[in-house]
Amino acid sequence: MPTTNNSFGLVSRNNPPSRPSNTIVFPRIVFDLQPILDRFNSNITDIRSHFQTADDLLALQPPKQIAAEDIWRSQIVFLDSALDFYIHEIVKYGIIKMFNGEWTESNDYKKMKVRLSFAIDLAQNPNSASMLLEEIDEMNKYNCFMGKKIKDALKFIDISYRLTSTQEKLLIDLYNRRNQIAHQADRIPGQQQKQSITKNYVENFINKIETFVVNTLHPVIVAKN
Repeated sequence: MPTTNNSFGLVSRNNPPSRPSNTIVFPRIVFDLQPILDRFNSNITDIRSHFQTADDLLALQPPKQIAAEDIWRSQIVFLDSALDFYIHEIVKYGIIKMFNGEWTESNDYKKMKVRLSFAIDLAQNPNSASMLLEEIDEMNKYNCFMGKKIKDALKFIDISYRLTSTQEKLLIDLYNRRNQIAHQADRIPGQQQKQSITKNYVENFINKIETFVVNTLHPVIVAKN
């Protein structure tokens, strides 16, 4: 994995974007893109590592089939969480880019609401702009960017990429299965039995989500720079 700079801070602008003369010019906030992808890749590695635990349970005599299946179910939940975290960080990255004047401000960005205490502090002390990272986290703490909502997240930061029908179905299927596991113990509504799950099913989801993020979506974000 390449060495990355994980520090976020303030850097003076050499050529700040043109703004009205009566507005405050804030220092640029440094928020690197590569660490976002690195964290996603690390999460995927952690999720895959649990296959060995499930394999060990299946190798016992008698095999612990139910326990292995529950590990696979947990991997689906963690996979959805890894994707959700990635999208949240990408949205934060885009907001910072627009704040710095490096990306065109989207309509959603212009309507973005922050807490009054933060706005007052920022107006009185421009060097506190780095606190915007925490403000965005607070603002998006309870937002879900999964399933179809990923399109809204990309629109928020003015990413013009359009999901294919296959990609959209993949994201919706993952989100729905995650909800079924997390909220219904993966049981079929009105029945006692659980939905069937296999190692191949989980591996397929992981591989497709990883390919979508690493080979499709992330390069689009990089290209916007």
